[in-house]
Parts: sequence; C-alpha cells; structure tokens
Amino acid sequence: MNSHCIGLDIDKSTFKACLVAYGSQQKRVLGSRTFSNSEKGFNEFYIWSEKKVKSLPVSYVMEATGVYHEHLAYYLEAKKESVHIVLPL
Repeated sequence: MNSHCIGLDIDKSTFKACLVAYGSQQKRVLGSRTFSNSEKGFNEFYIWSEKKVKSLPVSYVMEATGVYHEHLAYYLEAKKESVHIVLPL
C-alpha cells in the first residue's frame, strides 16, 4: 500500500471517518468510526487517525457541507495536515 486517505462525512452533530489504504492495484479499508462534531470529537478523531496510520502521510477529504465541515477543516489545517474539501456537485 502506498497512500492513506481518510474520507469524512460531516453533519451538524457528528462526522463519520473512513480510513482507506490504496496502492496501484488495490484498496483496503483499515477502519471507520463516528465522532462528535465538536472540539472533543476532533481530538478523539485525531488520536484515532494517528494510531491507525502510524505516522504515515495521510490526506483528509471532506465534502463542503454548508458550515458544518469548517471547524474540522481548520482544526486539521492547524495540525499541518493535508486537507481537501470537495464540492458536492
């Protein structure tokens, strides 16, 4: 496996995270979990993701969902993480 990506589905009160490892020929889900869309949830999520990827580079990908994604995006950006926000269309 060459790369790791965490897809994030965010709503008003929670967000779901799915960690995928992928290479040239295969993809593998390494874990998924739901967290609170709050500072406490962000901290729990970051600890969970760090344990899963073990200091390997990871990209965080989330859909632009009104304003619900913004706080998590700013949180990850402050941690110097690679954050990608995609439009729903």
